[in-house]
Amino acid sequence: MNRGHKKAVVAVAHAMLVTAYHLLDRQLEHREPGIDYFERRHAERSMRRRVSAAGLIPPGLANDREEV
Repeated sequence: MNRGHKKAVVAVAHAMLVTAYHLLDRQLEHREPGIDYFERRHAERSMRRRVSAAGLIPPGLANDREEV
């Protein structure tokens, strides 16, 4: 294992411990955000990614695209 890997492991462990500390300190329960958390939080970005992956052009951008 190189030093970079060890530092990453310690950083992740630290983040987990800080999260656990705050949950216990504030007497909160962990709430799982759900499988579609990213799509709900970044709906517009998700839509652009899906449209781009499908090779479709949204109607508002059809005139802005240069013909090659």
